[in-house]
Amino acid sequence: LLISLMIINLVRHLPQERAVPQPVVAGPVLHVHFSKLQGAQSMTEPTLRTLPDTLHEDPLKAALTQLLAGPSRSEQAAGFYSEIPKGTELLGLSNRNGVVTVNLSQTFTTGGGATSMIQRVNELKDTIYAVEGKTRVQIAIEGKPIETLGGEGLEIN
Repeated sequence: LLISLMIINLVRHLPQERAVPQPVVAGPVLHVHFSKLQGAQSMTEPTLRTLPDTLHEDPLKAALTQLLAGPSRSEQAAGFYSEIPKGTELLGLSNRNGVVTVNLSQTFTTGGGATSMIQRVNELKDTIYAVEGKTRVQIAIEGKPIETLGGEGLEIN
């Protein structure tokens, strides 16, 4: 009995693993992917956002709207940023025959070099995949489907 009490007392004083705090999110959630540095490399990582009541019937539109709004202050403080230029607008969205077509404003194509272009496409695709699963993605600018992006001609597959 004495040994058991000693073991219980010892266990109480051992360091306990602490759970990493997660953001409190009420209601259905969306996974929106922003960029974040991992070492010297920029990767996309998901953040959790609440699905707005007004967009329950269209979670993909909600996720893309949240993506284009950019990371919140708390997400920025945690190291998230977006390569998608501010002011980029979602002009249209369709999902037909397994192809998600996202129609964006011309702003999406402005600024940054090849790395920025790759990262903005990854943010877009990874956010779509989080909602729709792996699917084909077609990007259109001002209603015209594109196959390349930026001055370097980044191929969009």
